[in-house]
Amino acid sequence: MKEKRCVEDSTLLELLEEERVLDEFREKSKQVETEAKSQKNLDSTATQKNLKLDIGVLEDDEYDQIEELLMEYDELFAWTPHELERTNLINHSIQTSDAPPLR
Repeated sequence: MKEKRCVEDSTLLELLEEERVLDEFREKSKQVETEAKSQKNLDSTATQKNLKLDIGVLEDDEYDQIEELLMEYDELFAWTPHELERTNLINHSIQTSDAPPLR
């Protein structure tokens, strides 16, 4: 019974640690989002005026629909090279078993 309790406690501690890490990630994400929105507000007027899409041949109404969609969700896109950055908020790894990485 004591061994089972130790396993349950260990699992609980792992879950609490994961929750703490997720909370930190959420907080950092909020900070980054706030900073990005501040920068976007500085650039938004110029960006909206200079929106030129090179997406092929479209009817005028199709182009307008795409432009409207992009402007509605503008916070999801990088509009200038300055907005393209790296993040250290999340790490990932690719499991390749015993296979060496390809270059």
